[in-house]
Amino acid sequence: MNKLIRLCLILVVLEIVFCGWRTVHRLQRPVPVIPDIVYDDELLKSNYQALASQAEQGTSVDFQMLAEGLLGGGFFAYAEQNYRAALELDPGNYEAQFGLAFCLDRTGRVEKSNKEYLATLELKPPRETNLMTPAHIWYAIGKNELRESNVLGAKDAFRQIPGFAPSEYQLAKLLLRQGDSENSLQVINRALDQIPESLKFQHLKYRTLLAQKQNELAFLSANNLERSVYVVPVNFNSDFVMPFSQRHGLNRKNERIKNAIESGNMDRVATVIAEIIEELDERQIPGYRSAYLRLAEVELQRKNPQKILECVEKLKEFGEMNSDILQLEGAAYEMLGQLEQAAALWERAAVMSPNVILHQKLADYYQSTGLDEQRDHHLGQRALLQTKIEYWSNNLEAAEQSLEPALTLISETAQVWFYLGQIKSLMGDREAAIEALTKCLELDPNFGRAQVALEFVSK
Repeated sequence: MNKLIRLCLILVVLEIVFCGWRTVHRLQRPVPVIPDIVYDDELLKSNYQALASQAEQGTSVDFQMLAEGLLGGGFFAYAEQNYRAALELDPGNYEAQFGLAFCLDRTGRVEKSNKEYLATLELKPPRETNLMTPAHIWYAIGKNELRESNVLGAKDAFRQIPGFAPSEYQLAKLLLRQGDSENSLQVINRALDQIPESLKFQHLKYRTLLAQKQNELAFLSANNLERSVYVVPVNFNSDFVMPFSQRHGLNRKNERIKNAIESGNMDRVATVIAEIIEELDERQIPGYRSAYLRLAEVELQRKNPQKILECVEKLKEFGEMNSDILQLEGAAYEMLGQLEQAAALWERAAVMSPNVILHQKLADYYQSTGLDEQRDHHLGQRALLQTKIEYWSNNLEAAEQSLEPALTLISETAQVWFYLGQIKSLMGDREAAIEALTKCLELDPNFGRAQVALEFVSK
């Protein structure tokens, strides 16, 4: 009996010790933190609760995943606390260290943010760091230094990663602001040798040439601006957060639609969207409305006009109306053979957001009804839009060819002659450029860009 009592006492002591250890261990572990508010996206709350439950007894990565989900929802303060918890469990967690620095950055604690960014540089990054590379870290530090008006610190940070275009852009801009246009132009030209179509660097070159009073070269640079594109990002914040925002809530459902679309099976896409609409259960939230627009676009591919009109009616009930909806409704009536009603909708859409396809459809309709004047108007507008597309893409010969119908069909439109003048000027035909720009100003004497262009080519 004594042995049995001793054994029971030992078991009780062991249980007390184990429970005590579990309690201390639990008290020492970081606790996941999520916001308790009313959400525009009701689905997020359950997603966050599930992530918090996983993190409660999980690893550093589980806290990191919770923090990233909160970051994607814009809850920076809560994300920060969970990033700190992730680092408490694993100080070598590179993504959590960068995330912490980013949260401090976005909430305006610049000095602390830079300290955490520098700490990130001391860690070994995983293979895929996306927008968390050393180049992005130094760029973020440089931007923070600018927020503190520390120009020298900013320049030093931007120089840490030579050849990183966003940093080169910021460096060139700083040099220009300090009156060092010569060195600024060197940085700009070095970048343009690699990315000649860059809108950011072309604009900066224009400003630098103006500062040097090289007005003719500045004018030529201004012309290049219109034919440049946005290829050098200078703000990575949204791009960094976006993947996290797509993991949860309504955005997660949009990813389901995207994946279905990539399969190429429109029947599957329609089924997925219908399921999502049913899941959302008529909640008056933006995701519910946008699902109907996506479904209408899919039904257009499936050539199902009645379904398109049902979706459009739902959107109208929500108070939604834009060019896309008008075009979809018009397409439905076109499939039903009600062309007059379709054309009326397309005319409204063309006023709101003109495009080449829309003008062509209207031209085809007026051709079929014998209304030549309206047909010619839309054919001319189609030609002018196509010209702009080719011109902005730097395809001057194609732009000149596209413009030919507009010169005949809508010859009283000043923009037609302006673009002809620009094209001829860039192709070296000075006399034709002067003639076209003069005609443009006869039609619209207040066309400022034409006035400047004519002054330049007339010299």
